[in-house]
Amino acid sequence: MIGLIIVNYGLLACDRKSSQKSDTQFTVPDELKRSFVLADHLTSKFSSVGDNFKIAAVDEHGDLVKIDTIKNLRIYRNGEIVEGVEKIGHYAQVAGGIETGRNTFVAKGELSDTMLLATYEIWGGDQSLAIKVVDDEGKGIPGIEVSTGPTETPEVAITKLTDDNGEIKLEMVPDVSLIVSAQNQSGKRFATSAIVGSQGHIELPLRKMQKASEIDNNSFSKGLKGWELSNKDAVDLDVLENRGSFLSEDSLSVSPRRSFHNLQSLPESPAAVRTLTVHTLGQGAQWARRTFKIPKKQKKVIIKYQFYTSEYPAYLGTKYNDRYQVSLRVKDKLGQRNRVEGSSLNEIGAAGFDSSSKTIWRSLEVAVSSPGIVEVDIMVANVGDEAFDSSLTIQAIGLEKDKQTDEMEQCRKMYADNPCAFYRSCVETSLRCGPDGYAIGYGEKYCKAFSLIDEGLSPKAIKWRDSTRTCLQQRLAKSIDAADDVTCSTVRSMAFNKHSECYTQDPDSICYLTGSDGFTILTTVDTAEILTIESAKQIEQTASICIDKLSQHPGRSSDETIKSTFNYWQKIKVKFD
Repeated sequence: MIGLIIVNYGLLACDRKSSQKSDTQFTVPDELKRSFVLADHLTSKFSSVGDNFKIAAVDEHGDLVKIDTIKNLRIYRNGEIVEGVEKIGHYAQVAGGIETGRNTFVAKGELSDTMLLATYEIWGGDQSLAIKVVDDEGKGIPGIEVSTGPTETPEVAITKLTDDNGEIKLEMVPDVSLIVSAQNQSGKRFATSAIVGSQGHIELPLRKMQKASEIDNNSFSKGLKGWELSNKDAVDLDVLENRGSFLSEDSLSVSPRRSFHNLQSLPESPAAVRTLTVHTLGQGAQWARRTFKIPKKQKKVIIKYQFYTSEYPAYLGTKYNDRYQVSLRVKDKLGQRNRVEGSSLNEIGAAGFDSSSKTIWRSLEVAVSSPGIVEVDIMVANVGDEAFDSSLTIQAIGLEKDKQTDEMEQCRKMYADNPCAFYRSCVETSLRCGPDGYAIGYGEKYCKAFSLIDEGLSPKAIKWRDSTRTCLQQRLAKSIDAADDVTCSTVRSMAFNKHSECYTQDPDSICYLTGSDGFTILTTVDTAEILTIESAKQIEQTASICIDKLSQHPGRSSDETIKSTFNYWQKIKVKFD
């Protein structure tokens, strides 16, 4: 069993310049001692233009095979057969085989009726490139891993650690579009940029996550407040008009360009989606970023984006390979993590652009958990020249709520045997509203008070009390779980809004209790509490519901108890109306 290895002569571990071994002492990794194994992992990535390279055949034992024994040996470079291949002993050599730019070599041959095939990527260049990684204060950071590779084949990249000055230097760099990325050992700080090999020098800021903005502006409704910008002149705010019956990616179209970066807010439109667009301004990158707190009960952050470049179609396949990147950095109780997506004109290709030189709308999302923060960072870069504008547009930052969140309801169930504990152990523990808040000052207070009046209530009233207590707690737990944000004032409103509903629910409605039960219930509540506006409102609402129920009761005209109860609720309504 045979495998072909393509060796870039002069740059690999088996290099004659760096090894004293002879040709017959060729070292082969164990994973290549099998047939049809690609040798891409031996690639030297960048090579000098005009370098030679060799190929050798190796059997399953790692032994070299005389190159003359390979029948029909052919070598292709970028799809064309290479003429003048020299066969010397165990090797086939192509002199001056590395050309400027991308070199895709394919070697084919036969041995003992076995077809051999291998592919190898080499990028030829003659440029020098210095890369410096700096912190937030512009100081060089040593020991940072920096990866540099062509945007067309990012897997063919050189990786080096920065020196004491935070720099790395690369030689034999091809003059093509390159993606340069850096990150610290923990992976919590990272940076990416797009350049061309002839740029000579680039500085990468390795930023830490910023403090969350206090301004709620994920939708751009407040203009650009709460957003950091590389240059305000590179940013526009706009709206996507809805031309269909509902908002969808197919029905969204950019309205005529309007610059809103000097406005405080955007015009309101019920059928529109706000957008932010970052444009290139000359060569290099422009960006916009925002850091915000994760709202309660949110499980996902979503960014929808669209890339546009006027380089397409004229400069497709050239070094003028404008690029974009979208990143989401999260720090929450699950730890810190990054989601990054980026691409370029050449990577996307002709099939990825429409007639207006735009891509489809794409999405990047990341799971989140509150409390925590998210940093959104978008970048677009003009690569290789200062001409031909490119841009990246994002829609308002999307948040997806965790619809399965029922923490308060689960807590309520834990105290089923001691129901009054729900208010202190669940609601108060979550909100911390103090003794005057609804949980302690009303919910717990009257839960305990009504639990102590068994002797003053009829069996029917006791049944009403217990079912009402369960209803009030269930409705409150559900309201808290469903809300995006809950405060001490809103939880009180949530609770009182459910009082009348629970008091009057069938079959154990307060509407059917006798006057004596009604008197006991009413006098259990403090007089001062009854006279508050919110209490008076719930009593009036309860009376209205009861009057409606009793007026439709079959015994309304013949049952004296129903008649008496109906009159009782009429008097209550008049008193509190």
